[in-house]
Amino acid sequence: MSNTQKTIKIVLATLLSIWLAEILHLESSLAAGIIAILSILDTKKASIIIAVERILSTIIALTIATLVFNLFGYSVIVFGLYLLLYVPLAYRLRLQAGLAPCSVLVTHLILAESTSLNLLMNEFLLMLIGVSVALIFNLYMPSQSGKLDQYKTQIEMDMQKSLFSIDRVLRKEDKQENLLPIIKMVNQKISEAQSAAIVEQDNQLFNQENEYLLYFIMRKEQMERLEEISENLDLIQLSTEQNKLLGGLFYLTASQLHEKNTAADLLRNVDELHQSYKKMKLPQTRAEFESRAVLYLILHDLKRFLELKNEYIKRKK
Repeated sequence: MSNTQKTIKIVLATLLSIWLAEILHLESSLAAGIIAILSILDTKKASIIIAVERILSTIIALTIATLVFNLFGYSVIVFGLYLLLYVPLAYRLRLQAGLAPCSVLVTHLILAESTSLNLLMNEFLLMLIGVSVALIFNLYMPSQSGKLDQYKTQIEMDMQKSLFSIDRVLRKEDKQENLLPIIKMVNQKISEAQSAAIVEQDNQLFNQENEYLLYFIMRKEQMERLEEISENLDLIQLSTEQNKLLGGLFYLTASQLHEKNTAADLLRNVDELHQSYKKMKLPQTRAEFESRAVLYLILHDLKRFLELKNEYIKRKK
């Protein structure tokens, strides 16, 4: 939700709350507008939770206030006693969202020096109107799907660049590239996308299965594998035929990175390459042995990279 949209909601909810309170001839009608301001939040889920918390908190606050004011009178000291009883109880019941607005309503009782049923009902209705109007306005939340689709496209393009870079390094067609900066950038985009996906999920009151969030979690886990691969690339000192074969597999992976690819064929290619490695001539020198060992590590990480995609596709079905 943009700042402009939130501003419009706040203005309209505030004015409508005050107007409704005045129609019902409630005292301190401006308080309903203030409560509405405090109740305009960024997601539907948060709005519903806060509305329920504040209504329950109001009942508790007014009950405690009625008891202490009738027993000890109306004074600032007694208001402090009310806070000593109400605040810890609100935190214990996880109703602290109502601390400020409920305490403001209680000050109306002190000013009136009364806890009459009409006045108590007046304060409860102020809270009910404020949170209800805010909740109605918050039922409209713009979809994040367009923004999330853009994140998908950007992330896949950057991941392709990383995979093509790994191919070039293995084939020795380019100088050893430092992939960590681009990996860090992709991880930052994924974190931003996950935050947006969580907001989208909290705006879905009934469908809690968030495919966007599952997708970005999968990409995050894949990037962890690419980071491991990037670090192991630095350990390869020799240019061999095995390097080129593995590089070709990274090239194929980059070419087929799009979301709908199951990675099943690529996983078969990984197994075939693994078998072909076993049939190749054994390393003759320490350098060849170390290089071959690193290639096996990279191949293992690539396999896990592809398995993550395959598992994601199966979960979607």
